[in-house]
Amino acid sequence: FLSKTLHPWAKLCDAVTVNQRRAHRTLTLYSYQHRLFFGALATFVFNAFFKARFTTKVFFIQFHNAMQRGL
Repeated sequence: FLSKTLHPWAKLCDAVTVNQRRAHRTLTLYSYQHRLFFGALATFVFNAFFKARFTTKVFFIQFHNAMQRGL
């Protein structure tokens, strides 16, 4: 169980490296594949939060309208 839990984190740590040559030590990614993966992951997370916010707003609008009608 522990191996399965830590393995993805180890792969993530291997993918992200610190650029030691620059003064501000920027983070870089090893390859184009990792950049695509993290870009897709960020998009997925953003869309998931967007959908959750949108659903919550729709729910509260409907709830408010129901309260106005006295239901």
